Amino acid sequence: MRGLSLIQPGDILGFSGCNWKSSVIRVCTGGCFVGLSHVGIAVAWPAVHRPLVCESTSLCELPCLAAGVRVKGVQVHTIRQRVATYRGRVWHYPLSEALTQLRSENLTAFCREFLGVEYDRRGAIGARHTVLAKLFRQPEDLSKLFCSEWVAACLRIVGRLDTPNASAWSPNGLVKHLVREGICGQARRIK
Repeated sequence: MRGLSLIQPGDILGFSGCNWKSSVIRVCTGGCFVGLSHVGIAVAWPAVHRPLVCESTSLCELPCLAAGVRVKGVQVHTIRQRVATYRGRVWHYPLSEALTQLRSENLTAFCREFLGVEYDRRGAIGARHTVLAKLFRQPEDLSKLFCSEWVAACLRIVGRLDTPNASAWSPNGLVKHLVREGICGQARRIK
């Protein structure tokens, strides 16, 4: 693990797992076999000196730091522990322009408000990049959240992503858009 100290609030962490579920996600969301299967966002946290990763997942075995138990949905972890225990590769996508203190505080408040919201398996399936998925894509619904929907909503709340439907983003589609539009810099592998 290298460069974890460079991660700032609002930066994106991209994950590419080494199991069959991750492979299916990569293939179905336009990443083929080398893309991402999961994303999270770095967030400042009260009384913690380094940003945490806030993500929506059902596959993490670590207890959520805020809840103290394992959660299937929105949760927070230390970046170091999450990266160290993740079975696969991890990349850092830094925001091109750092968040102001106020926007960072807004991101933290947004994350705290949504902690524990259930993982949205159906929404994740609907965000894949196929013709049928695009034809039947549902309108935005943040009552349950999948990973890239969560990150898109977070970036929207801090003014970095103009999207009418956070539910429409897949992990690969989101990070490709963020890099292409100059919202995030090029990925830097950290594991």
